[in-house]
Amino acid sequence: MNPKTPPLEESEKSEDPDRVRLGTILGVGALVVGGLLVWALVPGGRAGRQAPVDDPFNGARLVSLERAGEMVEAVGHPVFWAGRLPGMRVAMNEDSRQNVHVRYLPDGVDPETSSNQYFTVGSYPFSQAFEATSRLAGEPGRAPVEFPGGVGFLDRMRGDRLVLSFRGHPDLQVEVFHPRLGRALEAVRTGGIVPMP
Repeated sequence: MNPKTPPLEESEKSEDPDRVRLGTILGVGALVVGGLLVWALVPGGRAGRQAPVDDPFNGARLVSLERAGEMVEAVGHPVFWAGRLPGMRVAMNEDSRQNVHVRYLPDGVDPETSSNQYFTVGSYPFSQAFEATSRLAGEPGRAPVEFPGGVGFLDRMRGDRLVLSFRGHPDLQVEVFHPRLGRALEAVRTGGIVPMP
């Protein structure tokens, strides 16, 4: 008895596992690339906000409180800081996305230094920042941080930075960094991170 020749369709199916495997790999690759594009281009994709694209300290300059007020008025959104700190000068910079960084520097330090060893408070304007920060604070791998008037979390993936948003400023995200994490946490939890006057 001769074995029956399988229909053409069944013969083609014998090649299907390789085709399916290749199709799966290409499909997954397309999804990954698409996801990365969305992450990079959509506001709020990176840590729930538009990440600064410029060197955040290029063009930074030391400012008096009066000059700081003028800069805040010019950018058109609140700028958060930790108030006046004894023995520290305040340097500020605004980048092309109106992200503003306030850094506390001891005497003799160049305000444009790229060193990350100084207390820094960044203010990042984007739509629905409060919602984005609330969502991210609940994700695995992020430690929620409680403080008066807002929501926030510790972002260990970005060098122990505290990411905050305040109910009264729902379209602004604030990032706080101190080389000693405990100092940053204390400033946030005690309500020490406030809008500049």
